[in-house]
Amino acid sequence: MRSTLPKESLSHAQNRAVILVLAILAAVLAPAFSARPAHAGSYYQYVRSLVTYYGCSSTPVAITSAYGHQGTFDFARNRIYIAPGLSSYRLRYVTAHECAHAKQLRAYGGVAGYWTMQRRMNQIYGGTGTTGLERNADCVTRVLGLTGQRYTTYCPSSRRTAAVNTMYVRRS
Repeated sequence: MRSTLPKESLSHAQNRAVILVLAILAAVLAPAFSARPAHAGSYYQYVRSLVTYYGCSSTPVAITSAYGHQGTFDFARNRIYIAPGLSSYRLRYVTAHECAHAKQLRAYGGVAGYWTMQRRMNQIYGGTGTTGLERNADCVTRVLGLTGQRYTTYCPSSRRTAAVNTMYVRRS
């Protein structure tokens, strides 16, 4: 099927509106494509560079598919596990999400504050068990400009505030 252009062109005001929308999109998307660690060396080195980039340089990392997930954070051992073979973009999302869990743990004083942290995140994000923790980690990734969330994409101001607190290792 052949496509054709409309016979009438956009008015000056419509052109300005299109340019404004494109400028807004560029401003919103820019953080997602800004300075990223260069992919140099092994997969593990790339994961380590991402963990450092997202503010968790002191958190140990292991590459494994033993847990059956793309990423896992072990709250008891303060360790990030990342599955091998993820695409570069998916790896950034998963690493940022798992790093958010490490920051949650630090903000609440380590393992001793786990239950307090879990209750508070469930108050803010809803749910039971680890639901609030997972939703908070996904909202952190949204604040960072990443997409592909599994647990939630609903991050209004109250949830975004809690996500920013997590990013800066503060309690909500």
